[in-house]
This record gives sequence, structure tokens and C-alpha cells, in this order.
Amino acid sequence: MSLQNAKLSTSIAHVLNEESPLHCWTIHRQLGPCDNWIMTAVYWKDGLRIHAGCRWFTLEEAREHWGPKCEDRRAHGDLMLAGVEALLSLARAHGWDGC
Repeated sequence: MSLQNAKLSTSIAHVLNEESPLHCWTIHRQLGPCDNWIMTAVYWKDGLRIHAGCRWFTLEEAREHWGPKCEDRRAHGDLMLAGVEALLSLARAHGWDGC
């Protein structure tokens, strides 16, 4: 396992441990790196979540964060939005409800 993947797995395990109120995910899909970040879509009871680095977003929050007003460089926002759309497409292909 690469160091980057090990950090991602540790991050996800830390946020989604059994004692966490966030422990309600069922399955996930990953892609990347996307502009040096592994992106993960997580299917939660109340909808899709996007994880990249230290960020956890709903689909709407991800589009807002990396959208036209992205505080980071514009090219980064465009690449991350492409990753969001790719994850959404994968989720739909796997039959996730509400995607």
C-alpha cells in the first residue's frame, strides 16, 4: 500500500469509526489521483458524500467548493469538479439511489 493510500485509509477509518455519529456509510468508490488527490464517493443513508484530502462534502457542497468561485487556483477546481462528475457517473453505473 502506498503512503498516500495508507494516509487515506487512516483518515477514513478515523472519521468513520464505529463510535462516530458519521458511521453510516455502506459502500464507496475511489478514483485518482485527481490533481494529486484520491477522491472517494461514499454512499450514505441520506445521500452521496465526496471525500478528498481533509474535505468531506455533499455533492452540492463539492460543486460549490470547487466551482467558479474556487478559492484555490482555477485549474485545480476544474480538475476536482471533473473528479466529482466521474464519481457521480460511477455511482449511477453501480445503481446508487439518488445520484
